[in-house]
Amino acid sequence: MINHNLVNKNHILFIILSIIFILLTNNYSENSVFLEGSAARSGEYYLSIADNSPLFSEEINYHHAQRFLIPYFIGLLSKLFNINTIFFFKFFTYLNFILIFFINLQFCNLLKINLKNEILIFGLIIFNPYISRYFILYPSMVVDLFFILSGYILILFLITKKKLFLFLSIFLAVVSRQTGIFFLVGIFLTNI
Repeated sequence: MINHNLVNKNHILFIILSIIFILLTNNYSENSVFLEGSAARSGEYYLSIADNSPLFSEEINYHHAQRFLIPYFIGLLSKLFNINTIFFFKFFTYLNFILIFFINLQFCNLLKINLKNEILIFGLIIFNPYISRYFILYPSMVVDLFFILSGYILILFLITKKKLFLFLSIFLAVVSRQTGIFFLVGIFLTNI
């Protein structure tokens, strides 16, 4: 539950203006994923998986093939609704950001963080070039953003002890990255 005393108009205005600033000042390029030396070459494989769904792409290497579920699902949605796959990559990127912001509001509420520190936390996330700008510029890298979201949900479990958050974080971690298996290892080793 969000404590509405912590969520005031200035806080919401800060978040909205910050996001608008990021969206207006980002350098967008339609084919940025495919440029030689791009920071997000993995996106090419994820797009290939999505574009070939419901079949399987043969143009992917083994470590990207292990992360096929999310792009494959995006490809299925694209075919089902007859909408470009990039739209769904962008949709899930923005959905992940909304969920991360909501979870951060929960953290601030549960940990009783004051408004100034709350704005600082959101500022660090919004203005971090390796989180907001990167994923907005390369929406095909949404697989990695799902993994980040799974980490947030795991932290939410550690604070609230609600098992649903534990299972959701493990599920998202495992379908987004093969290293998500280590969430399970860590949980078993610490007897959570």
